[in-house]
Amino acid sequence: MSLLITYFWFLPICKGILLEWNKYTEAKVTKVGEMKDGEMKEVDLGQGKALLVYQDGEYSAIGHKCTHFGAPLAKGYLGNGRVRCPWHGACFNVKTGDIEDFPGLDGIHKFEVGWREHY
Repeated sequence: MSLLITYFWFLPICKGILLEWNKYTEAKVTKVGEMKDGEMKEVDLGQGKALLVYQDGEYSAIGHKCTHFGAPLAKGYLGNGRVRCPWHGACFNVKTGDIEDFPGLDGIHKFEVGWREHY
């Protein structure tokens, strides 16, 4: 089974305006069972990146950079449903992207994760 991340994308048009399309896109990021419990990895979505987390038998995906100084969260520390930034210790919930400890400035994006038999 393939693990997929679903994300909303934007189409850039002239004069720097972004037109929001009512379209969700899926990106195949790994196969179910390839990650070990407690593992995190940065995955390419084609239109950007996400942090894929496998903890306690569940997959989740959030933004891949800390909102404080843009540190790569894949190099951070995972525990109890939270990822801690490797640079200054900001903490984010891996299921919601909510900020749970400073100095991060805001929460990060949460992606939908699912799987399909044949992709």
